[in-house]
Amino acid sequence: MDQPTTRRISVVDPVRRALDRVNKVLFDPFDLGKWFILGFGAWLATLGQGGFSGPNFNFNFGGGPSGGGGRSGFDGFMQEIHRYLPLIIVIGVGAVLLGLVIKAVLVWLNSRGDFIFADCVARNKAQVTEPWRHYRRAGNSLFLVRVGVVIVQSLVILVLVGVGLLLFVSLYRRGQEPSPAAILVPMGLAFLLALPVFLVLGLFLTFLHDFAVPIMMLRGCTCTEAWYELKGLLWANVGRTVLYVLFRWLLNMLIGMIILALVICTCCIAGCFLGIPYIGTVLLLPALVFMRSYSLYYLAQYGPEYDVFGPEGDEETPEGAVPPQEPVEPETIVVGPREVVIDPGRQAPPKPPGGNPWDRISPPEPPPYSG
Repeated sequence: MDQPTTRRISVVDPVRRALDRVNKVLFDPFDLGKWFILGFGAWLATLGQGGFSGPNFNFNFGGGPSGGGGRSGFDGFMQEIHRYLPLIIVIGVGAVLLGLVIKAVLVWLNSRGDFIFADCVARNKAQVTEPWRHYRRAGNSLFLVRVGVVIVQSLVILVLVGVGLLLFVSLYRRGQEPSPAAILVPMGLAFLLALPVFLVLGLFLTFLHDFAVPIMMLRGCTCTEAWYELKGLLWANVGRTVLYVLFRWLLNMLIGMIILALVICTCCIAGCFLGIPYIGTVLLLPALVFMRSYSLYYLAQYGPEYDVFGPEGDEETPEGAVPPQEPVEPETIVVGPREVVIDPGRQAPPKPPGGNPWDRISPPEPPPYSG
């Protein structure tokens, strides 16, 4: 779609339909087994998206217990670094490679889970095996694109870390003891310069999840082909796209506030359950189904070719479609001296060959009205 659509596109209307979808999928009727199956698909779809923090290192550049000065303590620290530098490099490279492997596995599972969860929401069915096999090609294609994004993000992070190391080494060679401010300030400036890159990559991943995945489900195409189609749609509707991103951010913020209020009201008991892997995802299913349904309903506004629900997934009649008709019983009418049964598919009773002679007989005159 290269031209802006003339349809009415709203960021508010899909909210009501998404809430109805949550009620239909999760509560009409309530089925605990269905919750756990949907929760597994949602858990795969969100796997690896939560961050984790490494250990905190607190290096003491001041004098140690021996009573040495600050500079001597720092020189001792650098001597230890030089002494164990080969071991540090080996451990660092091994940790990076192990982290990349784990990240790749999580991204692969997450890519397949995106299609499983979207299929369950669109079809209102709790199943994992069938969509896992059906969307194997699409999931692998999405995985390759996401791996490319991870590589770009890793390169940007490595550049930021490299800037900090260069500052550290340059200050040490000049005989100065690096202070936290001397390193953090330049790294902060470098991060601000790299921030637009992270924002663009974040939007790209959001559009992949919200729009490219349903397009791939409808077309059976690769991620590259879906993105090529989606790019034209987004570029032709820039204003609507910006409004969608802002409204989506607002919805995420509201959902986060609701969850935070729930945790506070339960004295952090709810937070303990939400922190359990998989169980926390099952408990958050209403929010996850709502956000998944919201993006799908928003995309469906651009035309029936973008509607993943279809006539079976949505009870509402699409715009321009003919609503289903009630069955029509056969009708019996009198034609001349006989009765004829009209089939519902026929428009008029059959006429006898040569015409109906009864049509040539004039009806009798009605009697005069007598008051």
